[in-house]
Amino acid sequence: MKIIFQLDFLKREHIYDSCWNYFIKKSTNKSVYYLCEYLDIICPNWCAYTVKYNSHCIAIMPINISYKYGIKYSLKPYLAQFLGPIFADKINDETKASVLELLSKQLGQQFNFFDHCLHPSLSSVVSKINFRKFIFEKFHSYELNLNDSDENIYKNFSTSVTNHIRKAQRKGLRCIDSRCPLWLAQSLVEQNIISKEQSKTFLQLAQHIISQNQGFILYSQSQEGITCAGGLFIINFNKVTFIGSASNPDYKKYGGNSMLIWEAIKKCRGYSHINTFDFEGSMLPNIEKYFVGFRPQKIFYYRMQLQPIAFIKLARHFIKYLKT
Repeated sequence: MKIIFQLDFLKREHIYDSCWNYFIKKSTNKSVYYLCEYLDIICPNWCAYTVKYNSHCIAIMPINISYKYGIKYSLKPYLAQFLGPIFADKINDETKASVLELLSKQLGQQFNFFDHCLHPSLSSVVSKINFRKFIFEKFHSYELNLNDSDENIYKNFSTSVTNHIRKAQRKGLRCIDSRCPLWLAQSLVEQNIISKEQSKTFLQLAQHIISQNQGFILYSQSQEGITCAGGLFIINFNKVTFIGSASNPDYKKYGGNSMLIWEAIKKCRGYSHINTFDFEGSMLPNIEKYFVGFRPQKIFYYRMQLQPIAFIKLARHFIKYLKT
């Protein structure tokens, strides 16, 4: 018998923060990316789809909507590695697959262009479904298991990483906690890693995280007080996510980045509920080669897009319209 779901669309003003966040925290694939206060910063005026079965909400999906030249689209927001649907506890893969098919059909009807990444926990479900309008690209990130001693974690690092850490120690570098993300944001802009507009979002998010004790900022500094590297780390339920970092080009060879990550890992182990260090965005070739030296595990997830050919056809129709 076919399962009948109820699909609803909610605007931001109709979403109750306490109810929404409670659902997230009880979910098996929870992440801070889905919390109201996080979404309000990275994509203001976000909306959501909710899926109910027998009057019970079994899935929710935040969505950001944009318009340009009459084209309706939704793109993965900056500072969220993935979004997509998030499910209530004890929902089996068959039901998740049915919900994904329902949502993809709705998204295909509502948007001209769609590009998001799905939570890693949905990878096994996605691989079993044939979506008509969407294409899926397999991505990966890296996570380090922290359920071991500092000594054993360190011993497992590559020689390159441990050499960098020792070099930083010989140079007299030290890591300090900070409540100010300004150097980090400015450096990211100066090195063309993010735009000036994105830096505003970065600063707002960093300030919120620090004020709510939901993460920390670390800087590695020379004996002269010069900042060599910096990073923002978010407490993401049972893991810490390395959300952003920058280094001083003049001091890059001092090993400040490796010392920074090692000190962050040790700091994470001070939290009793944290068991994972998440190297977010670690699929970029140069970054991946470096992060692999910390011996993390590969985690897979999928990028979900409306097939480009459909968007190209739409663009051609739009250009033809402009010429008439």
